[in-house]
Amino acid sequence: MSKQSAITLDKHLALDKARAKAAIDAIKDRKRPKLMSADVKARGKIRKQLGKQLRPLFAGAGLDLRKLDKALQGNHAELKKSLAQDRAATAKEYAQAHKERLAGLANTRAALEQIAGTAYLTTPIPVATPFFIGARPAGFLEDSSIAPFNNVAKPSLHVTQNTDGRTAKISFYFAWQNPIDFLAVLNCSADVIVNGHVRNTAEDGWFTGGTARVKLRTELNVFIGPLTISFQQGQKANIDTISAEGGGIFDVGAVGDRDVSASTHLSAANIQVEGSRIAVFEVAFIADYSIDDGSIDIDFASGDRSVIVPALNIELLTPPGPSLQPPFVLEPFTSVIGR
Repeated sequence: MSKQSAITLDKHLALDKARAKAAIDAIKDRKRPKLMSADVKARGKIRKQLGKQLRPLFAGAGLDLRKLDKALQGNHAELKKSLAQDRAATAKEYAQAHKERLAGLANTRAALEQIAGTAYLTTPIPVATPFFIGARPAGFLEDSSIAPFNNVAKPSLHVTQNTDGRTAKISFYFAWQNPIDFLAVLNCSADVIVNGHVRNTAEDGWFTGGTARVKLRTELNVFIGPLTISFQQGQKANIDTISAEGGGIFDVGAVGDRDVSASTHLSAANIQVEGSRIAVFEVAFIADYSIDDGSIDIDFASGDRSVIVPALNIELLTPPGPSLQPPFVLEPFTSVIGR
């Protein structure tokens, strides 16, 4: 490689660290649609109330069927009322998600129009270290380390409080800056390797027992200024769902106790980035959970348990610059590490 090409290569891998930090700080607190099913939330709210209503009916030697029917009718009415109350909020969440999808589709269309009919060579740009590893809630991340192609997070969470639905997330934030004043089109991908254990417990009850549920998944979200690209199928992957159900008089229940060892491959294609613009890529490990008279214990921190994202892989589909022509080898940049 010539000296001039090396200089241009360094420019291509350069990053305005202050701008990248500001972009990531803005993204960390950006609200996203949860898209949680309203009927699941409603059942969680009513289950405990129904149990309290029915408990006295089983205390005596006999059953008063009229009271039992009334309690069941009241439960059904409360369920319908709760669903109606949640419907408006759920509609707003889906409307916001649809708006984000349309904006992402517009970006994809512009990218495809830019490269349509053009012969090109793909330029690989491996981003070997994230700019930042963050967590929500704050206590979810016990420890982390950042090294080229070996970026490790150790999350754990123990919850006993009842909740209709909450989310815990570990986010690996990678950043790349378009070094030229021309539009760039790129693909990106990342692997997420997880090794841990989930244990859920649920209390027994009279008519029905408690429940505890954990759903593990991964996401690759792309942020370009105010634009969020998260609609493509390859950007999301499910890992596992672990559930526990307490026993009742008609059911022995179920135990949720499982080792989790898996890997997911995430990808997004045809993303347009304006000249000099910083693109932020969030590779996330997510645990959605709900509890009704139970507990959850998520452990990806003890011993060898962990969440690993080796790198973010960028494929540049447009010329990397007027004086930088393939073929050549791109070295990953070393970014500022923050926690």
